Amino acid sequence: MKTIAWGCLLAIAAVGAMAQEQNTINGVFTESPDSPKLVGAHLTITGLTSKHPTMVWPDGSDHKLKKLHQDPALSVLQSVGPTGGTDTVFLETHNQKFLIVSVGTTGVVKGHSATVSSYRGDIKPPAP
Repeated sequence: MKTIAWGCLLAIAAVGAMAQEQNTINGVFTESPDSPKLVGAHLTITGLTSKHPTMVWPDGSDHKLKKLHQDPALSVLQSVGPTGGTDTVFLETHNQKFLIVSVGTTGVVKGHSATVSSYRGDIKPPAP
């Protein structure tokens, strides 16, 4: 009986440690058709266990995100800028991939259409 209880405590501790590590995700861009210089650059998303995580782009700019959906396989986060532009982030937990779809709306005021850019990347495993 003590062996089972000890095993359960170890499993709970391991799950707690994994959940704590997953509060931050580091990624590397693998595809960026509109901005090839981003390929190989790093993206960080912190505060995943909070209501409003923060995404930090390679240039250091950061955006507060809102959680739209979360399950064990997929998290969807989004930021909406002052002109209505959006960054929607799809974190594929099991596949260790991310996709960001950015919609730019600054030109709409001048009669131009909204622009769409997408970026793909790999989620790096947490450091040991």
